Amino acid sequence: MRDRAIFVGNPDDIVPDRFGPELPLIRDWTREHYAFAGHATGFDPADFADRQALRHQLGYRDDEQVCIVTVGGSGVGGHLLRRHLAACDLAVVQGGLSTCMELTANRTPFLYFPLRHHFEQTFHVAHRLDRYRAGRRMDYATTDPDTIAAEIGRTVDYRPVETDGAARAASLIAELL
Repeated sequence: MRDRAIFVGNPDDIVPDRFGPELPLIRDWTREHYAFAGHATGFDPADFADRQALRHQLGYRDDEQVCIVTVGGSGVGGHLLRRHLAACDLAVVQGGLSTCMELTANRTPFLYFPLRHHFEQTFHVAHRLDRYRAGRRMDYATTDPDTIAAEIGRTVDYRPVETDGAARAASLIAELL
């Protein structure tokens, strides 16, 4: 029994596919059963907008190219994500939703390698990142170091990530109190 189910994201973030043959469309079913809060980053990307100042604060040289490779999510690497990854020239990540969306919010160039056979990373995360024009999906088995190196310092044109998702979720919960 529940009073309200909240989806962290927007209706268009949901894949337009079906749950399976002769089953409902995932997006339609979710719209019927969830309220939408938008994305919640847990930080204000404006705090990291001055990448040059952040790089100096972290001790990076002006002429240094910084590529950070990490696995795991924002739950285990929040400090790394919000400081060093916001300042790097390229992030190479596993493909989890929170990490990738925080990189998108920070407008950091990144490559993501979804875990093979990981349903969420392969379909749902990839769909959302495509919608935001964010990151570049890679395959671990076929990507070589030169391909990765060519991405360092790439200019990005990501769709902005809303910053009020947590407040909207709180408002949806407050309606129940």
